[in-house]
Amino acid sequence: MVDYTTTTDWYGAPGARANLIPDPDEARRPVPALPTPMAIHGALECEVQPVVGRSAGLVIEPQDTRWTGMANVSAHVQLLIRGKKVGDYVELAIPAKGSAPRRFTLYATQAYDYGILKFSVNGRAVVQPFDGYAPNPTPSGPIALGVFTPKHGKLILRAELADANPKAGGFRYLAALDAVVVSER
Repeated sequence: MVDYTTTTDWYGAPGARANLIPDPDEARRPVPALPTPMAIHGALECEVQPVVGRSAGLVIEPQDTRWTGMANVSAHVQLLIRGKKVGDYVELAIPAKGSAPRRFTLYATQAYDYGILKFSVNGRAVVQPFDGYAPNPTPSGPIALGVFTPKHGKLILRAELADANPKAGGFRYLAALDAVVVSER
């Protein structure tokens, strides 16, 4: 883990003067510790799950969320989906032991330039779409996707851009998946 601090350089022409004096006590202060990452009990982080399908040219990448001030993103990292249009999708292979039906809960993020997602698990559509729009970056909280039966020890989560909220600005089709919890029924 890396901590960050601010450094300022001051440049002036010959003979320039500053109205501030050096402050060695301030310079010796320790760098503040980063906040402790929030953990969701039993969660699997989306940013480390295998990608088994995606739209041609779709950029997906882990995104460190500490700079956004969002303290409630699991492990301070989410899977950022840089969608460009309706229909862009990503598929993740989520491990799920056994063959008994499992409850599937997703955690995502909302922001002013995020689109509306529709989900499916193992090819079965989730009825309710998820509107990723919010005026400021914020975690979604738990999104109950339903109960699904694993196939070959996994559940395939598909997140597809379905639309953009009329209030969305910027790119409008970005999305972010934080973590999933696969639990007993």
